[in-house]
Order: sequence, then C-alpha cells, then structure tokens
Amino acid sequence: MDEKLEREYKSERNVETEPKTAKPRVNCTRCGGTFSANSNRQKYCEKCRDKNANEKSKLRMRQMRKSRLDVTL
Repeated sequence: MDEKLEREYKSERNVETEPKTAKPRVNCTRCGGTFSANSNRQKYCEKCRDKNANEKSKLRMRQMRKSRLDVTL
C-alpha cells in the first residue's frame, strides 16, 4: 500500500499502530518508593531488586556451606 495514504487514514481516524498498556504503579516493599512495574507480581524497584538478589545469594551460599560442614563432621 501507499505509505502516505496509510498515514493519512490513521491520522484522520486516530488509529494507533501499537496498543498502549498502562503499567501498574507499585510501592517497593523494601524502600517504600513508587515505581512503574512491568507486571503485578513485581515487588521491588530497580535498586532494591539488585540488593535483594545479592542478599538471597549470600544466604543461599551460607546455607550450602553450613550443610556441607554438617555432613563432613
């Protein structure tokens, strides 16, 4: 199709090429700041997500090392 005609048609009828979806505004459970989440399941903002991942991995490693020590003794 002719691109010019297509553009005119869309502008006259206010047709959007991509549907707009609203991102939910969520409060971070850690710092309490508001951010726009990509899904309803998202709990942490960008900064807190990284901190939380580091803490979880540290805890996971501690538990793994503790379980290894318990077996060898």
